[in-house]
Amino acid sequence: MNIFQTIKNRLHLSSQKMADRIGISRFAWRRLETGKNLPSPQQAQNLETLCGHALPTTAHLISSERMRLFETGRYQLPPVTPGPWLRLKSRVLPTTPGWRTLDWAQQLISCESDFEAKGWWSFIRAGAKPVMANPHELGFDLHPIVRADDRALGARVLPGFGNFEGNLPYLIFPQVRLRTPTIPARLDGLVWYKAGAFTGWADLEFDGAGHNFANDSRRTQALGLPAIRITQQVLESNQVLQTFLEHCRQFAQG
Repeated sequence: MNIFQTIKNRLHLSSQKMADRIGISRFAWRRLETGKNLPSPQQAQNLETLCGHALPTTAHLISSERMRLFETGRYQLPPVTPGPWLRLKSRVLPTTPGWRTLDWAQQLISCESDFEAKGWWSFIRAGAKPVMANPHELGFDLHPIVRADDRALGARVLPGFGNFEGNLPYLIFPQVRLRTPTIPARLDGLVWYKAGAFTGWADLEFDGAGHNFANDSRRTQALGLPAIRITQQVLESNQVLQTFLEHCRQFAQG
């Protein structure tokens, strides 16, 4: 619960009365209560008069100028072993739609197998384009994302694929490592999707011929994420994208 919501509950006041007491609109109070804004120093002073405690304000934010002291290497994008991508490209003509995205992926997207590369190619052929973003900044807070050296991702961006056309936009970040309370986990793809008014996160897995299903339920429980599993049969029947979208819609419906 947000600190400002806690204060409102403690004082037994409505959102409108809280807003009136500190001289802001109800909409502005709602942004404080939901963590979208911080109060100005004057607003915080008015609120402190009500609750009797010092509170965070915009004056406590570190400005972008001061942030230069904390170099994060936000755009450090290590090269990857391109084997599966190269084998896939050898079977795709340079004039094929999606070729440029495929070439981009070869430089930046870690890919473990030919099976996985074919799965990603299904998304690329359907219009997925390159994206770079930080999942935590997009709202993923279920588990810390870690890099290959087991250090926190921090402000670094990850490369991935996205498609915002149609009625179900999505983003997928391949080969994401998570540190759960019980087990470390590597996802073939960390998925953000929006189905209607619902937005959610999911785990996308490519289950090739040698996949061992024995630990899948334990892993899913540790992750706390619904799983979309792309099998050999799904891949060979050209149903990758359809299967993906159907699962996202089902998750949105609960």
